[in-house]
Amino acid sequence: MVDSLKIKIVCHKEEYIFMERKGKFSPEDKLKYVLRCIEGEDSIRHTATMIGINYESFRQWIHNYQSLG
Repeated sequence: MVDSLKIKIVCHKEEYIFMERKGKFSPEDKLKYVLRCIEGEDSIRHTATMIGINYESFRQWIHNYQSLG
């Protein structure tokens, strides 16, 4: 399980990675889902489907986090 304190600390520091036009996901939510996949708790495809976004968009979130975070 992803530690919520870790999410808040990392998200505050890395918020610029997930900025977007008034989307339906906050930077905190995006980070939670990205960390879930990076830590091996779920697959990218399943998480993207679960939250209702395109697989490639979600891969881009992960790429942004890994390259800028």
